[in-house]
Amino acid sequence: MTQDPTKCLEKFQTTSIKSQINKTFSTLDCSACILTSRLVDVGVNPNINLMSCSEVIGVEGSVCNFKVKVLKHVKYVDEATCTRCMMCEDACRL
Repeated sequence: MTQDPTKCLEKFQTTSIKSQINKTFSTLDCSACILTSRLVDVGVNPNINLMSCSEVIGVEGSVCNFKVKVLKHVKYVDEATCTRCMMCEDACRL
């Protein structure tokens, strides 16, 4: 039995996370440094499907047998050719 990849939805165009805290407990490492490496791991994992500009609008069914309705907003970047260089974010007026 083949398992579908895990879906990870992000409401915004980028998957960057701004941490609410400056340092993490117990090592006092920079939280952004820790989160950045984790996001890279998620981005290159073939078992995780990142869906940016998406929102859950409905869930139906029961435990282990459910369907989720997802609203995908319009994007101005072609995901197939995106290298995640962030140059488009610098050029965007919004």
